[in-house]
Parts: sequence; C-alpha cells; structure tokens
Amino acid sequence: MVKKELEEAKKNLKNRSITSLLDAPAMTEPSHIWAVNLLISAIPMAYNKEPALFPVICLKMANLLLKFGNLSDSYGYSCYGMVLVGQGDYKGAYDFCELAVKLSEKYINSGGYTKAANILANYSSSFVKHLKFSEEINIKCVQSALDSGEFLHGSYAAMNDASNVLFQGKNLEILKPKINELLKFVRKVKNNLAIDTILGTTLILSNLRGETGSHLDFSSTEYLEKEYIDLCNDHQSLAPICTFKVMKVRSLLMYGEYQLALQEAEETNGMILYLGGQYGPFEYNFLYSLALAANYKKVSPDRKKELVKKIQENQKQLLVLAESCPENFYHKYLLVEAELARLEYKNWKAARTYEAAIREARKNEFQNDEALACENAALFWLSKGSVKIAGEFINEAYHRYGLWGANLKQSMLKSKYPEFIRERGTGLLRTHRTISSTTSTATEIYSGQTLDLQSVLKSSTAISGEIKLENLLDKLMKIVIENAGAQRGVLILKKEGKLYVEAEGSISKDDVEILTGIPLGSSKNLPISLIYYVERTKENLVLRNASQDEKFNKDEYIKNFKTKSILCTPVIKQGEISGILYLENNLSEGAFTSDRLQIMNILSSQAAISIDNALLYSNMEEKVRERTRELAQANADLELKNQRITDSITYSLNIQQAILPSDDILAKNLKDQFVLFRPKDIVSGDFYWFSKKEGSIFLAAVDCTGHGVPGALMSMIGNTLLNQIVNEAGIKDPGKVLEHLNRNVRQALKQDTLGANSSDGMDICFCRIDEDKVLFAGAKRPLYFSKNNHIEEIKGDKHSIGGRQKEVSRTYSTHEVKLEKGQSAMFYLTTDGFMDQPNPQRQRITSKGLIARLQNVISLPAYEQKNQLAAFLDEYQAGETQRDDITLIGFRV
Repeated sequence: MVKKELEEAKKNLKNRSITSLLDAPAMTEPSHIWAVNLLISAIPMAYNKEPALFPVICLKMANLLLKFGNLSDSYGYSCYGMVLVGQGDYKGAYDFCELAVKLSEKYINSGGYTKAANILANYSSSFVKHLKFSEEINIKCVQSALDSGEFLHGSYAAMNDASNVLFQGKNLEILKPKINELLKFVRKVKNNLAIDTILGTTLILSNLRGETGSHLDFSSTEYLEKEYIDLCNDHQSLAPICTFKVMKVRSLLMYGEYQLALQEAEETNGMILYLGGQYGPFEYNFLYSLALAANYKKVSPDRKKELVKKIQENQKQLLVLAESCPENFYHKYLLVEAELARLEYKNWKAARTYEAAIREARKNEFQNDEALACENAALFWLSKGSVKIAGEFINEAYHRYGLWGANLKQSMLKSKYPEFIRERGTGLLRTHRTISSTTSTATEIYSGQTLDLQSVLKSSTAISGEIKLENLLDKLMKIVIENAGAQRGVLILKKEGKLYVEAEGSISKDDVEILTGIPLGSSKNLPISLIYYVERTKENLVLRNASQDEKFNKDEYIKNFKTKSILCTPVIKQGEISGILYLENNLSEGAFTSDRLQIMNILSSQAAISIDNALLYSNMEEKVRERTRELAQANADLELKNQRITDSITYSLNIQQAILPSDDILAKNLKDQFVLFRPKDIVSGDFYWFSKKEGSIFLAAVDCTGHGVPGALMSMIGNTLLNQIVNEAGIKDPGKVLEHLNRNVRQALKQDTLGANSSDGMDICFCRIDEDKVLFAGAKRPLYFSKNNHIEEIKGDKHSIGGRQKEVSRTYSTHEVKLEKGQSAMFYLTTDGFMDQPNPQRQRITSKGLIARLQNVISLPAYEQKNQLAAFLDEYQAGETQRDDITLIGFRV
C-alpha cells in the first residue's frame, strides 16, 4: 500500500517543482476537502497507537492535495514530508514541510501554521539543518499555538523542543528554567503525551546536574524513575519512555556503566518505532553503536561478530545522515568510526578519527558529544600507555562536561583522575615547574586559561611527522613561535655536553636560520646566564618582565635590550636535557601565560623525541651509505620510500602504515582476500608486502627480529630491499628473491664482516601468483593451501634471512603449486605470532591448531574467514597478553 501511494504521489506531482506548488489552485470540491480533514483528524491516533497505518494516511492526504489543489491547512504536505524522511529523502521532506508552512502563512492560517511548523521543526529540519534551527521554529510554533488555540501541535512542539535542546548539548543550567516553562505550558493544555515526555527530560536533567542520590538515580523532586515509568504506562505513552531511555543510555555511557547502557539500548530497540521521523531514533543509533563498542571485549566471540555487524549497519544509516546534515551527524559518525578502528586494532586511524570527531563536535557546538569523544579518546590513549596525551583529553573532557553543565560527571572525573584536572578561571594556578621568588615580582603567576587541545595535537603531529633534521628544525621553530605567541625563538641543542645555537626564527622573517652551530658562550643575542640556569635546574622559566627581575636583570643581553617577556623551557628526553627552547616577546609584559607554558611542555616533549629521531635517521643514513655502496641509489630513495623513522611509540604507527599495502590495492588485485594484522605494540616487527609486475602478483608476510619500534625499523629495511630486488632489479623467482634479500640484509647490517655482532634478520613467506600457478619460497615459514578441500603445507627452508651465517652463500628453494582450471584454492601466508599465542594456561595455539582452524573456514568467503579467525584468537587469548606480532594473510585464486 505504501509503495503504491508513493508512486501515485510522484505521478501526481507531474514534474512540477515543490516550490511551484505554493501557487497551485485551491481545492474546491467539498468531498475532497471533507476527506482531507477526516484524514487529518486520524493522524494523532495513528502516529501514537498504530505506527504502521500512519504513512498510508499521510500519503492519501498528500495525493488528494497534489491532485485536487491546496487547502489553507496543508498539513497533508507536512505529513508527506514525514513519510519521505522514512524513505531517506531528507531534502524532499524538508521542502514539502517548508511548503506547508508557507501555505499556512499565505492563507493566514495560524492553526495550520502551528501544525506545519511542528512537523518542519521536529520531523525534517534536523536532517538538513543544524538542530538549533529546530529550536527557533519550535519557539514560534508554541507562540502560534497560544494565538490560534491549536494546543495539540503547540504542545508537541514544546515536548520536542525540550528533547532536542538536551540532544543538542545546550547548557543544562540555562535549560532547566526553559524546560520548567515548557512543562507548565503542556500541563495547562493537558496533553499527557507532551507532559510525560518533558517529565522524562526533567529526570535526566536532575541526574546530570548531580541533584540525585547517585549516578544511577534518575529521579526528580516530583517523580522517582519507577513512578515515572508507571505513569507513562498508565497513559499508554511508549514514546516518552523511549525518549527517556535514549537519554538514559547516554548518561550510563558517560558514567562507564557500559553493560547497563547496552541493556537499556536493547530494551529501547523494541519501541523506537514510536519516535518515527524524529531526531531521537538517530541519536539512539549513535548511542547504541557506542554501547555495543564499549561492551565488545566482554562478550563471546560469536556475540562479538553480532556487535560489529550491528555497528556497521548503524553506520550505514548514520553516514547517509552525515552526508545530508554534517552539522548534526558527521561528528557522531566519526566517533563511532573511531571506536570501530579501536576494536580492529587500527590504532593510528582511531587516534586521528577521535581527533576529527572532537573537532567536528566543537565546530557545531555539541558540547555533550565533544566531551564524550574527548573521554573516549583518553581511554584509548590510556590503553596504549600514553598517559600524557590521555591526561590532556581527560582534562578537556572535564571542562567540556562543565560547559555542558554535567556537574555529576565532572565530579566523577575529578575523583577518578585528580592528577589530570586543571581548573580554569577559578583563582590562581602556579605551574610546579615555574620559578617564583620572594624578592622578585616579575615572575609569572598564572590565571587559568583555555588550552586549544586540537591545535596542540595538530602541531605535535606535524613535528613528529618530520624526520629530516633541517626540515624538523624549520617546522619546529615556526610552530613554537606561533603557538607561544613569541616575537623571536631560539633552539639550543646539547652536543657532547656543550650547548650550541642550532636554529633561530622570528615573526619578522619568513625563513628560519638553520644549523648555525654557534657555541652558546659565543652568542651575543641571548641571555646566557638565564639559559645556563634552565640547563642546571631542568625547570621552565617564565619572566613577566625580565628587565625588572632581580635574579636575571643583570645579564648583559637583558640589560642592553630591556627584554620584557621570556619563556625558556628545557627539551628533556629520558630525564636528560637534549636542548633548550628560548622565546621572547618585547611588545608586552606577561605575554607567556599558563596555557602557553602548557603548550610548550607538550611540544617540547615531542620535540625531544623528534630531534632524537632525526639525528638517529641522519646517522643511520650515513652508515647505510658506507656499508652498502652498491645500494647507493636505494639509500637516496629511503626518505621517499620509508617516509619516517621514529622511536616515539605514540606517533610511530604512521611509519608502519606508510609501507603497508592499502586495503584498496589488495582488494583490486586479489578479489577474495583478507589480512589479519595485530601488532603486539602500537607498531610492529611484522609487515606484509605487495607488488604487481609484468603480469605477476608478489605477496609476502614477514617477521622481523623483535617487535615494537626495533622491529619496525627492521621492517623498513626489509620493505625497501624487497622493492629494490623485485621492482627495480626485476628478480621474479621467489627463491632468488630470498637469496638476494639475505645477502643485502647482511651487507646493510654489516653482518658479513669479521667481528660482526648483529644477529638481526627476518623470517619470510614469499609468493609469486601467476595465472596458472603459485610459486613459493620460505625462510623458516611455511605456505598453507587448500587442495581437494583439505589444508596442505609446504615447509620453507630452515634458514632465516640475515643473522649469523657459517656457509659462504645461502640458497632458498622455489616450490610450485599448479592451479586447476575451474577450481579455486585458498592460500595462507603467516608469521609465527598466531600459532605462538598462549592462553591463560600458557598453552600455545601451535601450527596444528592453526591448520585445524584454517580447515574449518576454507570454504567461507575471505572476510568471514577473517572474522572467525579473529574471534577464535580473542577467545583463545582470553585476556592473556599478546606474545608477539600477528600477521595472517589469506587469498583465493
């Protein structure tokens, strides 16, 4: 019936634009007018009691209007818009709902305007425009109801207004009197549905503001939660209960009550139809996905697959909404994507997507969602051991909850993470690393200010992304000067126990002077005594007016130049000073405030790591040139091919991601394939490699010595050498590829010289895939493949790549697997991480265990194989620490 009426509506529109309907003739036939009015009177009952009948009635009205002309009360167009929302046509829905409002204005029908404005505000606007515009329309709608006496729809607008402003994350202190006034209005007009809905928001409001007995107490001065639910049931008001439960899910997620949140969400699922067409179901979609993700690690493997599948289904709907109205939904979509990336161990994607979600939520003023995203990001970084970054996110979440007015959540965060919380704007805060003196009045005392966390993280990421020392110092000085609000900045580095001026920049010059290498004692343009003081104490030094500071105003530089504001901060790595950042501003006193110092603390920490990495890279580049002369061209390409080398565990994942083949490339060339890749740490000693050359596909799974950053460095060398051997030298035979790889690794690591003490190397499973065969060579790694629906194994050679070698040369065997026409076969490449993973009883999966699992899944599509293997691994591991990096690749040919 619905489909038939929709087709009829398209036919009746007759290629007319929606806006042109404003000038369509009026309906004149009394029987048609009577039919429309009869259908209008049936709408409230159908919407609240028989949701399945609602779209049929709406479409009948719309078709009468489209076919026979307009009425002054064009509520039928409004209802047609509601149906179009259900069809996913959000723009068409908005246009028809807006048409109804304009028609009521044209005919000066205030009652019709009230009905049309209610639908425009609460059933269409929020899917194409920011939620704040719905509030504006609802306010006009309530006023129109008072003027016209159309209290039914006026009270609907009031109840939706109360819900929407809570969904929007507006300040709760401001909302409390507004919601109380809306409650008075709907009680006066005696609309139980509206009364019950707004009562539910008062229970949520009381809980969030900390006015109840505990965080699990959802009551108000008027009703306990159970009394409220009983009241709604007495009124047969399922929609208010549903709205209340959606809001309650958010609160429970905030409070870390993840199982209760999921329980409430799943109870709500059965009644969400009663909110059809409103904003609430899509808020539910978002919160339900977060609840599913939060409970992922606590459920069985089979349940995990169900949770991920449901989240992905929800995301498809949320993506459509994010494209239609990014202001309301894009940040929600991003936050769920970040949670999915976390579950899939895509750590760098998760980090970046949390940041993007926070940025979008802030841009569109959803303080509730921004606070939740900050807290989720903090929990992610805590799980990775990055306490400093987690602390910044916790602190930001604390203040965002405060701006929202969620007092209870603020107090819970402060109680749980007191070490991360920095109050803002309440009295004075003196940083523990700032010098104070009873004899000096020039040293800075700070008042709390807002730290722009997103700018800091963006700057820190930019610094971490540079590996060439010259580029790093140039970028570092520009970022530091900009973020600190300095006129001039100087970087002093410590080399062999002495300080040297290495970079200088200022706002008056476009270029940064790099690698000047001037001994600090020879510099005439720096307060030398002040810098030596910072070197000795390893403390930040902030001077409000240096020329008035009794401790330092005798320094020749300060005395001659009458220096005002100074910020001097040590660059410390592993407890030792590696450099000093000196900043000054002579335009004003007290230029460097507490937020500037916080920024410098974060940036100086990243600078210490990045400078160390850049020096490491520079030294390594020179050594590689010396040890592998025949690979000179490859060394020249290292920066382009390997991008970055860094031992910063927080930011080094991007190095690994840069060398791994993308999912798109693998999917394009291997139609049915999967990669199960789980680093033990944030970065991995495992890597997988792909190339396509002259009609052949080359694929490898590689296990380098160690894991984490040391293993990742080896993986960069292995990746580069494979590119040279296959892509540049054109060697195609797998056994020969491994022979060259072994020789080049030994030369690169100087293992072929007398007295060599390096035993680093790698195990590898290497395949060449042709149209009629697969060629394989392995170094301590086998190849598994299916034959007659049974898993076969080809063992690799017993020698690793690189390491100690007694024989003069080392050879590797090439094995061939013929492909039968018309029959597909699965092939599996793996490192030893999967089979070596123990359970809590310290029992390994073993090779036999892996083969048994592969035997169980070979007939399934690749993506389902991955899901089942991952679920098995999680179940077997059962919380036990991951022993090694895990890589398992499967493909069907």
